[in-house]
Amino acid sequence: KSAKPVANTNKFFWQHFDYEDIDINQIISKDYELDAIMLEALLEKVTRPRFFEHNDELVVILKTINHNHGDEPDNMISLRIWISKNKIITLSHHKVKTVDMAFEQFQNENKAPTSPIECFLELADILSDNIDKYIHKINEKADDLEDDVIDMESLQNFELRSKLSDLRRNIIAIRRYLIPQRDVFLKLQNNSLPLFNTKNKQHIRELANQLIKTIEDLDYAKDHLAISFEELQSKMSISMSKTMYTISIVTLIFMPLGLIAGLLGINVRGIPFEDEKSGFMIVCIIMVALCALLISILKKLRWL
Repeated sequence: KSAKPVANTNKFFWQHFDYEDIDINQIISKDYELDAIMLEALLEKVTRPRFFEHNDELVVILKTINHNHGDEPDNMISLRIWISKNKIITLSHHKVKTVDMAFEQFQNENKAPTSPIECFLELADILSDNIDKYIHKINEKADDLEDDVIDMESLQNFELRSKLSDLRRNIIAIRRYLIPQRDVFLKLQNNSLPLFNTKNKQHIRELANQLIKTIEDLDYAKDHLAISFEELQSKMSISMSKTMYTISIVTLIFMPLGLIAGLLGINVRGIPFEDEKSGFMIVCIIMVALCALLISILKKLRWL
């Protein structure tokens, strides 16, 4: 599964592969003469953002947002890149939007890069822009959830708590890869590999700065979500305290009344006002008076 060669084919060649293709090992070894070290890095099953150079060639492994239908965006896709003086190959198992966008862009000869390094930097630009757009959406969601927490009327909105938790997990998953990806570009800008010229290093510096800003935006969203979650927890705790307080006051008022009613209800002789016609009314008046007395005592103690 390879893409057509793009850009100026007189100067360099780019091809894209599926690294889980059963013939990929033989294809890369034969056509590109990669040694075992680079081949192992490119075809590794589980990997993280990193780079290394060998024999004036460069391997860079990056992570990009997963735009495939049915997949979670934070389940980031690995894009493996090998760069030599006049060739570049990229590998991924899943469909990568960055590669498709770059391929479409390079069809225009005016926008096509003229070297493998420029091709790599254009790919990195598109990849970083896609990540930045997704982080911007996360920030918007975080702001919306914060507004929902502030304006919420019902504490029974358990869906809001779930949304906050899900978005925090997404941020943790993405941040796990963006930090080492930022370090890749920070180290590349100081690399002395002959493939890089001064202009390339300036481009890499800008990519590193963009990733630094993206991570700062991600941290901003993470902190806002933490505050929103704490505020939601605080509101629920205050509401629960108020409910328990109200129950306690009602219990405190009606407990002695219940005791009196229980005593008057026992089936024995000697109950006060037993022989009085207005005995029931007298007892009711006494209980109302006792209730008023309890309420006044609670107000005096500032419990009400």
